Amino acid sequence: MPKSPKPIANSKMLEEASLTNLSVNTKKKRGKTRNIAIATTKEVQWQGVFMLVVWGCVVACLLVFADADASRRVFTKFSHLQSFYGATSVAFAFATALDILAYTNAVSDEKRVLSGILAYVDGVACMSYFAMASLPLYFLVDSTQGNPVWLMRYAEWIITCPTLLYWSGLASRADRSSVSDIATADALMLAAGALSSVLPSWPAFFVYLGACAIFVYVMIHMWKVYGKAMQPDFQPPPPLPKHALHLLRVEILISWTFFPLVETLRRQGFIDYQTGEAINCINDYAAKVGLAMIMVNCNLEQINAIRVQQMHSALTGMLKVMRKTNLSSERMAEVSNVDDDVKAWLMNEFSGSTDSSGKSSKSSRKGRKDNSSDASGKSIVDVASISSSPLFSWDFDSLDKSDEDMTAICVRIFQEMHLIEQFNIDEKKLRKWIQKIRSQYNKNPFHNWRHAVMVLHTTYLMVTTTLNDVITEVELLAVLIAALSHDLDHNGLTNAFHINSRSELALIYNDQSVLENHHCHMAFEILLEKGCNIVENLDENEFKRLRQVIISCILNTDMALHHVKLSKLEEINRLGGFSGVTENDEQRLFMLTIIVHSADLYSAIKPFESNKKWAARLQKEFNKQVELENKMDLPSLPFMKGTGEEALAKGEVGFINFVIKPWYQHVVKAFPMLDFLTENIENNLSEWNAIVESYKQVS
Repeated sequence: MPKSPKPIANSKMLEEASLTNLSVNTKKKRGKTRNIAIATTKEVQWQGVFMLVVWGCVVACLLVFADADASRRVFTKFSHLQSFYGATSVAFAFATALDILAYTNAVSDEKRVLSGILAYVDGVACMSYFAMASLPLYFLVDSTQGNPVWLMRYAEWIITCPTLLYWSGLASRADRSSVSDIATADALMLAAGALSSVLPSWPAFFVYLGACAIFVYVMIHMWKVYGKAMQPDFQPPPPLPKHALHLLRVEILISWTFFPLVETLRRQGFIDYQTGEAINCINDYAAKVGLAMIMVNCNLEQINAIRVQQMHSALTGMLKVMRKTNLSSERMAEVSNVDDDVKAWLMNEFSGSTDSSGKSSKSSRKGRKDNSSDASGKSIVDVASISSSPLFSWDFDSLDKSDEDMTAICVRIFQEMHLIEQFNIDEKKLRKWIQKIRSQYNKNPFHNWRHAVMVLHTTYLMVTTTLNDVITEVELLAVLIAALSHDLDHNGLTNAFHINSRSELALIYNDQSVLENHHCHMAFEILLEKGCNIVENLDENEFKRLRQVIISCILNTDMALHHVKLSKLEEINRLGGFSGVTENDEQRLFMLTIIVHSADLYSAIKPFESNKKWAARLQKEFNKQVELENKMDLPSLPFMKGTGEEALAKGEVGFINFVIKPWYQHVVKAFPMLDFLTENIENNLSEWNAIVESYKQVS
């Protein structure tokens, strides 16, 4: 067996101490300890060597006494046997590899022992089926039907089945005497089964009946052994959790019961010999590999449990320190007894570090936390004033605005959020930047300047409603820039088109969020252009944070990342929602990406007439792409091919049901102040469904 890395020292010491204490307590209670089944890795290795030696001797004997012509006649008569045995051998090879994987990744010596035994068992089974498929081996002939009785199979079972019962004893911490009795009974049962095949009919019947009775005895006692180990007061506790023990006994009972059942059906003539052999091969594999799968799962569960326990201990300690001191990132890096991965995570979560050196890159708190009010105590951003502004309307639609109106709206948003005075932005520069942004939006049906203004306005509404007292001024400035810049130079084609056509952008960005990376590049190219640089008064730390927020918000508008964000948001909600965000840069960053992504999906939260107009524009843009794909002989997505109102309605019903509703369900759970948005979503869905139904009635 390959040598596994040492388990975590603390876990091993705790486990050994626990067993020692339990043993002492048992002595005090009962006067003596039970002689439980325990084995070391060295003992398992010797046992494995013994199994291989016995197997080699058996194969040698069967080869010496074999009749090659008789073997050929058997495989000629039963033409599928060799295929069955060969396939089973290959399957057991994979099972052995799985066992070795479990052995090398075992988190404790006891689990390593259990995985090691399974590796030897599956290895012997693999070699046995290979020998049956490829070597002329000695066999007996069934006295009633004249079918071959493979002594190799019975030998494999006699070698492996008692070993598996011994394995079960180790897994359940059964008494050695109980394990020995069950293993002996199992060996007798197998010998009786083989003997009953060659005896005359009546003696064979009684011997077979005896074998079945022994089987029932073995299964009942095995069930009791596992059941006893699952009791709450069982001492010492078994190495596997209770649910795993229950799975093991159910797996053994079901899979092992198939063997006498198949043999009985075959002897009674209900199934033919080859069918019985095929079922036995499948069941033999299932019986053994099932144990291996359970072991692998137990190892993974314990690894995760150890990591969670370490994380919990580390966080508890860190929080205690942070409550009492103003802990710097340098001090944080000195924390010991935490592995490197956990420490790196802590550095990132609590100090805002973005590199492994432990140096903090936390943004300047020149924001709402420290400078959220003027000398009179009045909030810099007056939410009440903004809410009463004619601009603050969830029914806003840029489709009925002129270009000049939209430019004025953008300036007004920056004014209302008090960013111009906060960062001493030259208003002429702001207007020039907005005009430059406008000029870099192409005249697409959907991804155009009007769409950019819609996303900016929706971001303004959502931030004001949800994050006003949470984010810093730098982050507010960044999220508005990101919203207006998020689709710069969009050419009306999807990432899939760029990748399939091997466009220049796809080659530059290596097929990863192609358009979003391009939008981001364009955003900073314009932002840093002379005459458009509205962030020139930020200090270095503020600019780093601004850039981090803009990049994250724009890249996360890629719909390919939608379900990643949704899963993360679901998990945050499951754990009780966002907390302590004013001191957590990463959480605020994720909140901002949620806001911009939600704003990018504005259509479904608008009144139906607005929703319908924007949906029709997107359909038109999709149809243009399909035409181009047809000309270039590129694949097209089915939902982009639809034309007309019926296809539009069906597409919107699907999009709202499978994208919008699940997303906004969790957004509203995280930000309850936005719960009113779900009403428009439901209304729009009803309208689209009505259109779909109207077309059904016409057809």
